[in-house]
Amino acid sequence: MYDFGQRIQYLRKASGYTQAQLAKKLRKSKSAICRYESGEKLPSLETLTDISILFNVTLDYLAGQDKRRAIPLDGLTPSQARILRALLLEFRNKSSYHQAKLTQRQLDLINEIISEFLNPPRT
Repeated sequence: MYDFGQRIQYLRKASGYTQAQLAKKLRKSKSAICRYESGEKLPSLETLTDISILFNVTLDYLAGQDKRRAIPLDGLTPSQARILRALLLEFRNKSSYHQAKLTQRQLDLINEIISEFLNPPRT
């Protein structure tokens, strides 16, 4: 049987986040993350969308209906994938919808992307 809480916990651990780190990224409390993972509470649709962007999975994947990832990140370094996920989450933030210009955080992420993709990975 499918367990939503286990899926969130798996994604969090696979990405190397603690519950506190995930809470900060999602603008939630650590106790909310704990309740999601234990199955005591389900996140709102907005939070589910933020989770799907952060972990690069579809809402169907979070619901246990699909095992595919939303955006293929094959061939990217972990740092490049992290930056792109952060950028998606940043642009998903509703407070930036009505701004005429990019926020400093968005500009910083775009600069990180440029730097990361122009410099070949060190082997």
